[in-house]
Amino acid sequence: MAAHLVSKGHHCTSVNIGYFSNSAETTMKTINLKEALKLFGATNIEISKGTYNYRSGFFDKDGQLFYFIVEDLRDENPSFLIKTAQHRKDYTGGTNTYPMGRFLEEQGLKLVIPRTRQDYN
Repeated sequence: MAAHLVSKGHHCTSVNIGYFSNSAETTMKTINLKEALKLFGATNIEISKGTYNYRSGFFDKDGQLFYFIVEDLRDENPSFLIKTAQHRKDYTGGTNTYPMGRFLEEQGLKLVIPRTRQDYN
């Protein structure tokens, strides 16, 4: 499954959302969070670094505003929640959905999110 990576002295968490066999995982290409959201069709992407091991933000897609959060980067498989939002401070929004796992798997991609110093509090 996902592994902790070391790149240029920075710790990263590789996020596989879904279940991959070892052979499939080794052939996956990596993609960062912003690139993954753009590929998903997102525009006006705003990403915030959480105070402890998560990333969240907002994006537009097909005329709708969405809130997202990738939770606990320490986990092997952190959740990637997406829900509708009314405005860019609406963190409660609509119904929870988790479409990114299947989407990235179908594209043959693995999401890699660099961890920063604040993640190690």
